[in-house]
Amino acid sequence: FYLLAGGVGVFGNTVSLAALYMVPTIWGFSATLSLSSLLGAAGVFLYGNHVLGNVRTEMASEENLERLFSRLYVHEVAEGNEFVKALWIRVKRPLKGTLETVGIANLNRVSSRDFNALEKVINETVPSLRRDASYLTKQKSKSLQQEVDQVVDDGNWQRLNYKTA
Repeated sequence: FYLLAGGVGVFGNTVSLAALYMVPTIWGFSATLSLSSLLGAAGVFLYGNHVLGNVRTEMASEENLERLFSRLYVHEVAEGNEFVKALWIRVKRPLKGTLETVGIANLNRVSSRDFNALEKVINETVPSLRRDASYLTKQKSKSLQQEVDQVVDDGNWQRLNYKTA
């Protein structure tokens, strides 16, 4: 809108100056055209700010955030990915608060590189860490079960109490 408003003002004044140069006797028309173009530019600027304000409010609404999340993570939502849903539930309220207090216009632009890095964390790093944690938990359970079996076989209950205490 800023570019459009500037274009209206510059174009109108350029036409006005050209008309005044070519036909100096119509200075009243040139002045009216110049004033009209400046008023038109101001009108476009004010209307544009009003529309942008409405768009910013709409973008920060909870309904729009839900739509955006559903559109960005359509596969995860369709698959019932509980991790992504839980992450969204934890992030949604602070995100909405930030958008309301800081404002969308004051947020830094997220590059595609940043977005791809976040996608990699969600789609590769977290599942890998979960697999590792699951493996370690299973190993710990096997080790503990082996120790319990050994205690039962030996009949040495004192050892089991010592280890768990």
